[in-house]
Amino acid sequence: MATFDQQSIYIKDLPSSLAKMGFQFYQSKNIEDGLVTLPAFTGVRINFIFDGKSVASGVLKSGDLMIAGYTDSPLYGNVYNFSMASIGIHFSLFYYLTGLFPRQCRIPYKVPENSRIYSDLVPFFFLPRENWDSHALSIIKKNQLVLNKVVIKQMERVSLATQLYGYNQMKGFQDISNELGISYRQLQRDFHAFLGMTPSQYERLLRYQVAALNIKNTSIIEVALSSGYYDQAHMIREFKKFSDKTPRQIAELNDITVPFVDRKIDL
Repeated sequence: MATFDQQSIYIKDLPSSLAKMGFQFYQSKNIEDGLVTLPAFTGVRINFIFDGKSVASGVLKSGDLMIAGYTDSPLYGNVYNFSMASIGIHFSLFYYLTGLFPRQCRIPYKVPENSRIYSDLVPFFFLPRENWDSHALSIIKKNQLVLNKVVIKQMERVSLATQLYGYNQMKGFQDISNELGISYRQLQRDFHAFLGMTPSQYERLLRYQVAALNIKNTSIIEVALSSGYYDQAHMIREFKKFSDKTPRQIAELNDITVPFVDRKIDL
């Protein structure tokens, strides 16, 4: 099994230039044999396998690159002496880097090794983080001529809508669509076409993520009320849907937003 530094670096600890660009986290982890759960996430995960093997909808092995887009339920896989690193990025940066929609990767996508996307993305896992922004900019510059301008406009509407919602979660997406000068039906179409989910599904998923971040240092009841859940039972149902874990189990994890939750099983 490969050995490398196991790290969990989230957006607040990333250089501001990377956070502004759309990088959200970096994590590397060694996992022994077991079942791995990837909780639902409001971003795109780019995963590189350094060693071992994973069996889920397909087989992943050393040197493979796998992309997981927006999902509203956890992903599972059996792993065997597994070493993997994951980079979480905002959906707009993902489109600029790859030309793919997040909805195209709702079923995890194993990137062909002879593809442009593979050769563009793999260096992120070997470059120093201070060089990520320059590497990303070089890819974006190269892709500018081939990206669809209509799709970019659609993506920018979704990106702005999610930003406005993140700033003021008391305001719903219907009000936000009015601010953007488009109908709510148009915004729903944009979300579905680009992310593969509706604004209300995105809202539920983001609420879970915010609650999961806060639950380690706050009581479950307080988090339920402050996050907009009807009650504790409602929050438990949502946590189980998105992470396959209860709020109490999430609170006991060392990494609350960990993208890999490994559970020992007999294989």
